[in-house]
Amino acid sequence: MTLPTIVFVPGAWHTCDYYKQVISILAEKGFPAKTVDLPSVGGISSMTDDAIAIQKVTSKLANDGQQIILVMHSYGGIPGTESAKGLSREIRQAKGEPGGIIALVYVSAYLIKEGMSVLSVAGDAEWPPFLIKQDGIILYDESTAIERFYHDFPKDESPTAWAMKLKPQSAASFSGALSYAAHRDIPAIYLLCEQDRSLPIGLQELFVSYAEGKITTRVCKTGHSPMVTMPDEVVDAILMAVEA
Repeated sequence: MTLPTIVFVPGAWHTCDYYKQVISILAEKGFPAKTVDLPSVGGISSMTDDAIAIQKVTSKLANDGQQIILVMHSYGGIPGTESAKGLSREIRQAKGEPGGIIALVYVSAYLIKEGMSVLSVAGDAEWPPFLIKQDGIILYDESTAIERFYHDFPKDESPTAWAMKLKPQSAASFSGALSYAAHRDIPAIYLLCEQDRSLPIGLQELFVSYAEGKITTRVCKTGHSPMVTMPDEVVDAILMAVEA
């Protein structure tokens, strides 16, 4: 049996470096993987630009006949969902086209309704003081990043080293509204992170309630970055998608 290709999308401020352990475990099981670094990370691109970057990768894989599982973390859930338009395996099969996305995996990610964005989820809240907005970009205070993203890191992983890897995030990306709810057409897995201090568990559960199609949840006792703290949990969520 040909295994699906796993495509990884990071969250805001991050590159795909933090998926390395997950990719390594999957490689041992025979799964090919691709990563997509978002142009809004370190740039001033929009959410739509991010979605286009993801779709360039997934559409090529689909045209090559590959089945795809799209794994998204945090903000990456929005452009990832947006990017899947027209790429579900069922839609492509109906058109006589090969390959396609067979599952969406949300890792403490924004699973939202059409018309919503990061800013609309936040409502009328002011930018918190640890987010420094200047010249179209948003910077994350290092000490707060450690507290919100990396508070539960294992002893052999330096939270400070990870915080120093953070890049400026395009402010425009947070206002980009979702125009296509791929979770209506493609089965989804949601990995709920109980100790998340960035997207609290209650917000994650709200996101799950927004799903318009089949969704299965899995719970892990970790913070916002399980791909580093508990990579096996992320792998297990992906394997659930494979077996669904």
